Amino acid sequence: MKYLILKKNLSNSTDAELVSLSLFGNEQAFNFLIKRYLKLVYGVVSRYVFNSDEKDDITQEVFIKIWKNLNKYDSKRKFSTWVWEIAKNSALDHLKKKQALTFSGYEDKFGQKIENFLVDRNDSLLRKIEKLEVAKKLKSTLSLLDFNSQEAISLHHQQELSFKEISKIKNQPLNTIKSQYRRGLQKLKKLL
Repeated sequence: MKYLILKKNLSNSTDAELVSLSLFGNEQAFNFLIKRYLKLVYGVVSRYVFNSDEKDDITQEVFIKIWKNLNKYDSKRKFSTWVWEIAKNSALDHLKKKQALTFSGYEDKFGQKIENFLVDRNDSLLRKIEKLEVAKKLKSTLSLLDFNSQEAISLHHQQELSFKEISKIKNQPLNTIKSQYRRGLQKLKKLL
């Protein structure tokens, strides 16, 4: 009876509660974690890998790693940060195996997301074209930034991570992350 009550309330559970229940064998709790973080994981993987089948495979691998290492999760850290690190490392490991670490696809994918965001289906054709031109300009301008600035801007805006979380993920001082972000925005402003 207690399990049935838990079953109904899992959607309101915190990450820590879901992790705890998962560690005690509650598969539904882990399924809630997957649902909660699927978009984040897929988004992180998509920043580095551009083949759809590979993205799907890596995303699945990430959740297998999370499941296998759930007992190693440090509850003092934010769960989303831990998941983000596993997703990023898995994508980078995949690229290392392929022996091809290029960032032009990253820039293209980043630009594609901006284009999708900027295009409103209710806009006139002329307005859509104008927005696509702005997106192309932004995309090409972003590609002129150094990788650290690109990554800081992307993590803060696309992944909605705080500077403190980015600092922990990248294992760099908070002020370094803020400087990379600020430097990137200043360069964007000058170039645009």
